[in-house]
Amino acid sequence: DAVRHAVVGHLERVGVAHVDLVLRGADLVVRVLHVDAQLLERCEKLHHVQSLQPPFSLIHREAGATAIPWCAVHGTGVICYSPMQAGLLTDGFSPARVTSFAPDDWRRRSADFHPPQLDRSLALRDALRPLAARRGVSVAAVAVAWTGCDGDDLKIIAGNPQFELYDPDYLLNPLLMGQNRNMTSINSAIAVD
Repeated sequence: DAVRHAVVGHLERVGVAHVDLVLRGADLVVRVLHVDAQLLERCEKLHHVQSLQPPFSLIHREAGATAIPWCAVHGTGVICYSPMQAGLLTDGFSPARVTSFAPDDWRRRSADFHPPQLDRSLALRDALRPLAARRGVSVAAVAVAWTGCDGDDLKIIAGNPQFELYDPDYLLNPLLMGQNRNMTSINSAIAVD
């Protein structure tokens, strides 16, 4: 218990607001939520940051600006979640689907699922359709592949078992994505927002 208090105290002093401590055998696992590169740097001074698990998608690219590059430089693994942005970057999502969410579904309260953000997100998704059609894959597969283009140390939690069917080398083929996500079709879609 004294160790827990000391760890929380150290993290609070460097500006960590959300800390989750889990005891696994003799190891104390520290999970820090809602981080950016500056906070990662402060945490690194206390102890090596082993992994980061940010939301990361074509819609929410914030982690790709500073946190993911910071991890690449510091040998920190990255496990991205929500590459399809909770369904928005899938072929079948429509505004009408929002009304079918359960009353307690967090998406009912999220700005991502209401205009104007919903309209921008679906326009981005629609701009990916021609690229997906040319490659014979779904829009969701393009979204997941884009998320995986930030380096070999980045892993993805797709939330959909169908992506085990796709060969990552095929999805990440330079003809599809281009080096550093410089694929014209995707850049055009990103410009929609």
